[in-house]
Amino acid sequence: MSTLHHYFLSWKLKPKNENMKKPVNLILLFIIISNFTISCGEGGDEDLCTLDKEPLIERAFSFSTIVQYKNAEPYQGDISIVVFKEYCNDDISGKYELEGKGDEDGFWRPGYQFVYKFENTFDRVTVQFMVINIKTEQREQAYEIFDYLDVKGQYFGIEKTYYITLPWNAEDE
Repeated sequence: MSTLHHYFLSWKLKPKNENMKKPVNLILLFIIISNFTISCGEGGDEDLCTLDKEPLIERAFSFSTIVQYKNAEPYQGDISIVVFKEYCNDDISGKYELEGKGDEDGFWRPGYQFVYKFENTFDRVTVQFMVINIKTEQREQAYEIFDYLDVKGQYFGIEKTYYITLPWNAEDE
């Protein structure tokens, strides 16, 4: 504990009335916390990225979805997908936004393989499928976040199908 912290913790301010005691204690607590926060955050995100470095791996992702209405009828309308990589320092890259339509079985595959490199425990890839009811603007989605540890052992890539059941029927659109 620094001398300054020790001084503030051992110092007893004796206010003339009890109403002054609470604000003085809050001010002292704020000074101590802000000093601690500043000293802990000197390295920032760069330190976090350096400390959690992992061997570089590259993984391919292939996604598809099957969408159906709540009465189990296949959805043949518009479907969108957003896929992006977020680095440990929160920078985003490799963002893809694609749209398509469900087939007669409600199935849609973007027909695109997304390839990303991971070299940090906190690197992550996010995938989000979304369907919007144009009439009511209600949204239904499926999403997942993959980090380094999720994909580390997936040597042949990640292939995943997401199932979405809409909370409305075809006649509600």
